[in-house]
Amino acid sequence: MKKKKILIVMMNLYNGGAEKSLVNFLNELDESKYDIDLLLFQKKGLFLNQVPSYVKVVEQPRDLYLLYNNPSVKDLFKFHNIKLIFLRVFYTILMNVKYKNYLPRVRRQIRWDKYYKKLIGVYKKKYDVSLSYLENEPMRYVIDKTVATKKYVWLHNDYIKIGLLKENDEYYYDKANKIVTISKECLNVFNRTFPKFKEKSIYIPNISSSKTINELAKKTPKILFKENVFKIVSIGRLCYEKGFDIAIDAAKILKENNINYQWYIIGDGVLKNELMKKIKSYGLSDNFALIGVTDNPYSYIKSSDIFVQTSRSEGKAMVLDEAKILNKPFVVTKYPTVLDQANEKISLMVEISAEDIAKGIMYLYKHPDRIKEMEENMKKEINSNEKEISKYYDLLDE
Repeated sequence: MKKKKILIVMMNLYNGGAEKSLVNFLNELDESKYDIDLLLFQKKGLFLNQVPSYVKVVEQPRDLYLLYNNPSVKDLFKFHNIKLIFLRVFYTILMNVKYKNYLPRVRRQIRWDKYYKKLIGVYKKKYDVSLSYLENEPMRYVIDKTVATKKYVWLHNDYIKIGLLKENDEYYYDKANKIVTISKECLNVFNRTFPKFKEKSIYIPNISSSKTINELAKKTPKILFKENVFKIVSIGRLCYEKGFDIAIDAAKILKENNINYQWYIIGDGVLKNELMKKIKSYGLSDNFALIGVTDNPYSYIKSSDIFVQTSRSEGKAMVLDEAKILNKPFVVTKYPTVLDQANEKISLMVEISAEDIAKGIMYLYKHPDRIKEMEENMKKEINSNEKEISKYYDLLDE
C-alpha cells in the first residue's frame, strides 16, 4: 500500500504541552502507513531528540530560516540574505512601536498578514496532507505556503483567552479542511466564536503515553528536594497565562503561615527575570525555585507530594493528564476548561488567586489522609489515552 505523504508544521520543539503532544503522537503512529516530513520554524528544542527516526526533520527554506532565527555571521555577509534580515528587523520594530499595546502573539499575527506573507515563498513539495500543529504562524504557513490535497489546523487553546484577532484568523479557518481542538471546552468556545465552521471543527485529545511516563518517572531527579518538607511541583512556560506570579504570592502566604515546604517550577520563558526578582524580594529563595527545563519532568512529579497548576487560562493542560497517570493529586485553578480534566475526587479546584491557591495547598498539607484518598481515586481511573490515536488515523486517512 502506498504511504501517504504528510507535512507537519510547528514553531519549534521547546518544552510546551503542544510540543510534547506532537512528539507523543509521532511516536504512537504506525510508521508503515505514512511518510512524514516535519518542518520547524526554529529547528531546536528540548524534544527534538525524541522525534522518531522515521520522521524526516526537513531543512527550513532560506526565507523562513532568516525571518525566524538568529542569522549567523556567515549569513550576514551573504548579499542575497541582507534584504530579508533588514526587513525582519524593520518590521519587528514597526510592530513593537505601532502595535505596542497588543499582545506579542497578536503582533506576530499582524506581521505575517501585512508583511511576512509577501516575503515567504511557497514550499513546493506536494503532500497528501499538510497540517499545522499550532495556531497563528504555523497555521498561516500551512494555508498560504504549502501544496497539499488536504490541510488541517490545530488549536491548542481556548480561542477567546489567547486574544488573537478573530477577523484576521477567519480567512485561514475558512481555507482549512478541518480544524482540530484538543478539548471539548476548546471546541465549544471555538464554535461559539466561529459558528460558520462548526461542521468542520472537531475534538481530538492530546496523546499521553503511560508507558513512557511511568518509565521516566522511575529515574532520580537531577535536583533533589530537601528532606522533611512538603514537596510541590508546577510545570509550564514562564508566561502570564501560567500564573506563576500568582504562585509566588501564594508561596509568600505559605511561608507567613509557617508551612515547611519546597516548591519547584519546571520551565523557562519571557518572565523568568521578573519572577526571580519577585522571589528574591519576598525572601523565598529557600522555598521557591525556578529550576529550568528538563526532558524528564516526571521524576519530579513522582517525588512530590502534590502538583499545583496556577494557570489563568489553558486549552487542555497536558501536564494534568501526566500527573494523573502518576497518581499525583493536584491543586488547580478554575480556568474555563478545567472541568475537562479535574474533579473533586482527584483534585482541589480553587479560584485564580494567591489566597485560594495557598488555602488549597495548606488544606492538603494538614490533611495527608485526603492526599491518600485522591491517590487511590486516581488509581481507579484510566488516565492514559494511547487508544485515542485511532482518531488521528481517521483524520489522516480521510
